[in-house]
Amino acid sequence: MAGSSTPAEPGRRTASPGCTGHADYYARNLTSDGARLVYHSAGELYLLDPDEDGPNRIEARLDSSRTQRNRRFTPAETFLDSARLSPDGSGLAITTRGKAFHFGSWEGPVDQLGDTDGTRYRMLSWLPDRRRLVAAVADDGEAERLAILTADGSAPPVVIDDLAIGLVIGLVSSLEVSPVAARVALTNHRHELLLVDLTDAPTGRRLDHSPHQEIADVAWSPDGRWIAYAYADTSQTTAIKLCEVDSGQTAFATRPVLHDSSPAFDPEGKYLYLIGKRELDPVFDSVQFDLGFPRSERPYAVILRSDLPSPFVPQPRPLEPTDSDTSTAGGAGKGRAPDDPTDDALAPDGKEPDSVAPDGREPDQQPGGQPVRIDLDGITRRIVPFPVPVGRYDRVQGIKGKAIWSGHPVEGTLDRSDRTAATGWVEAFDFVTQKLERQIEEVSDFRVGPDGRTLLYWSGQRLRVVRAGVKPAEDEPASTPGRASGWIDLNRVKVSVAPAAEWRQMFREAWLLQRERFWTEDMSGVDWDEVYRRYLPLLDRVGTRSEFSDLVWELHGELGTSHAYEGGGEYRPGPQYQQGFLGVEWERVPDTGGYRIGTILEGDVWRADATSPLNRPGTDVRPGDEVIAINGQPVGGPGGTASSPGHRLVNLADQEVRLTVRQGDEAPRTSVVRTLASETPARYRDWVEANRRVVRERTGGRVGYLHIPDMMWNGHAEFHRGFLTEYDREALIIDVRYNRGGAVSGLLLQKLARRRLGYAHSRWGTPEPYQEQSPRGPMVALTNEWAGSDGDIFSHTFKMLGLGPLIGKRTWGGVIGIYPRRALADGTVTTQPEYSFAFDDVDWGVENYGTDPDIEVDIAPQDYARGLDPQLDRAIVVALDRLAEQPAHQPNTAARPRLGLPALPARPQAGTAGHPVSRG
Repeated sequence: MAGSSTPAEPGRRTASPGCTGHADYYARNLTSDGARLVYHSAGELYLLDPDEDGPNRIEARLDSSRTQRNRRFTPAETFLDSARLSPDGSGLAITTRGKAFHFGSWEGPVDQLGDTDGTRYRMLSWLPDRRRLVAAVADDGEAERLAILTADGSAPPVVIDDLAIGLVIGLVSSLEVSPVAARVALTNHRHELLLVDLTDAPTGRRLDHSPHQEIADVAWSPDGRWIAYAYADTSQTTAIKLCEVDSGQTAFATRPVLHDSSPAFDPEGKYLYLIGKRELDPVFDSVQFDLGFPRSERPYAVILRSDLPSPFVPQPRPLEPTDSDTSTAGGAGKGRAPDDPTDDALAPDGKEPDSVAPDGREPDQQPGGQPVRIDLDGITRRIVPFPVPVGRYDRVQGIKGKAIWSGHPVEGTLDRSDRTAATGWVEAFDFVTQKLERQIEEVSDFRVGPDGRTLLYWSGQRLRVVRAGVKPAEDEPASTPGRASGWIDLNRVKVSVAPAAEWRQMFREAWLLQRERFWTEDMSGVDWDEVYRRYLPLLDRVGTRSEFSDLVWELHGELGTSHAYEGGGEYRPGPQYQQGFLGVEWERVPDTGGYRIGTILEGDVWRADATSPLNRPGTDVRPGDEVIAINGQPVGGPGGTASSPGHRLVNLADQEVRLTVRQGDEAPRTSVVRTLASETPARYRDWVEANRRVVRERTGGRVGYLHIPDMMWNGHAEFHRGFLTEYDREALIIDVRYNRGGAVSGLLLQKLARRRLGYAHSRWGTPEPYQEQSPRGPMVALTNEWAGSDGDIFSHTFKMLGLGPLIGKRTWGGVIGIYPRRALADGTVTTQPEYSFAFDDVDWGVENYGTDPDIEVDIAPQDYARGLDPQLDRAIVVALDRLAEQPAHQPNTAARPRLGLPALPARPQAGTAGHPVSRG
């Protein structure tokens, strides 16, 4: 984001018009014909001629229908944001692409609620009266608000803002509706729990606030008198709290070991279920001496009344159920049989038979069943685990006679499969039989409806509605939407988009997210309101989705700091012709203009996606072979650009292709291989291994080498791949050049900072160091201007810890952390600089500057062209120099202990003083 601004003093930035005269907007994309300069600013083109005074605006008229501003329709499934079941389980309320809809699950029309364009609705939920719904809403106004919508559209939306309730609503993180009254519990980005009464004169109260993290996982009691929620009681732990709504009294329901989450009341209000990280059973790492906790969670039940037994201790009951057996848990009664047809929430007409009380009152006028009694005294001690294995659990909810939860397997972070794949499951624990049943597979998330008998779950981007606690029949259609299968046909929802109105709302929301989440309240001195007013007029000039992104980037650029990104979103699809690769270096054949295989990338030969396909066993293609045809089409020839191997492999990524090759005057032969979609993994591996060979050759194997490409999951794996094989060499070079950042630098530095204190000696093996896997001798780090974010932090703290000299160039200089967790309406992700790093030695000096190397070494363009690496060369020299000054740690075997019996002192002779002579 080049701009017309220069630093005036540390920590401040001020506009500098320079020679362009532009004080309000960036001057960008400067280019020249050698005599004049042309650039653009604020959507206008300017010419800067040295023979004239100042820049001249170029009048340019581009005739365009601006088709990307035209109304169009988008698939609801792709942009699905939230989905909630109706009170009787017969329908759904969803938000998709910022629009609000409700409809019967499988029959009837689809009604759109509220404004059709320019307003974004989130977390749409039914109120108990079954006539109204509530949602969080944002447009181009001042802040996020609540909106009450009528299901039949008979009344305009009622908007509830901060002024109406005398309370700042903030950015709504979650919204849960009371089961018995027009009340909603909200959590927001300010770590608050709010209660809003949706009456004709709405009111609001703050029920709780955490100074550490956002409050989450709000759950109402069946009678609407209590709220349970996950509360960060310290920076390290999260407990479950209870709030009595009317009085505002709060109390802890649990004392956590680490994190308790996902509270949910059972339907009778006797127990509070939750997921707790309380079982710390270490598992050995399979590649290094380390232990971890991949499974630490289990469902728990808190007994709300002091006179109730554990639900996991069976109670005496008759062989056959009686009318009085209505208890839901603990085996005290059996309740309905699982196949009782009266328990079917999905009645033929889609309606619950008792939707109106016998006395004629609407549901929101009913008392909500028996009041839930909670004995707070001693409640934190009344917690019992479900008798199920520890694992990874996500959400737990209660239904009659059962508890339902979702879980997911332990998975690696480098899985290259579809990230949206649903890998979880839903299980149900039956309190009567005390048995667990796996009921649904391929689950992303689930919710039990307000009726307690209907379950909605997500499988990727798809929705399905089934009976809660009942395993769907195996013979149901697997994918066809309809009542029989339970799958929802989201193609019924027609989502109309007016791009200009949507862009205006998204622009405001992107600005608002920065205002509310930026790490310091004063926006580091930037007048953010003025920035919005300045850039808003440019929005009307936006004609394409890419221009909208460009404008958001300029807006964020005014923050003058790193990590204010914008990405994703719905762009007009273009042709997707993915290039195929063979993982080779090509050489031109001078005489024929053909293409010969120079070298074949090795990479990781056991991974098909990280090595040349020519390395596949049985492939008879070798360096020096000339490729004369691909899939029967000739390759090469005079001026053969149009028939180059790359040209022939367009749109053939990850495809089987037939190569016709020839070695010298031999007869042509053919071989079938599967192309790569990218050569990057193989080329990266060969680059790392080439660097390692250079280091070993020039140091006689005394110095080890490893590279860390990023500080994310891939970089964590790559670090250990290098470190665990190289740490015991006499010295170590750690290369973080081109590091793309992430979050794991602290974990890696812990390994590098281990101090070797001794050895464990054995008879037959070599001495093993203590601490385990600790570096043996001096270390040197390499960095450059492409190392950023957590790569900056690693470089700087490597110096701070005194681990060794830093060699290369000053790093990128962006160390404000981000935590993107809210996308815009079309899926665009914007990031807010939320966590600003200050270090003991330079305070906030790394941001917008980077960290200086101890030894500066550049790589000039001619070095790159010649394949030279002066930075690595210097690192080798420094490592050897430091070894000469500070030899590597060595085991000392000279002073081995001798444990034989000591020689006894000489025995005194008879008559020796002090020893009487025996007589007799």
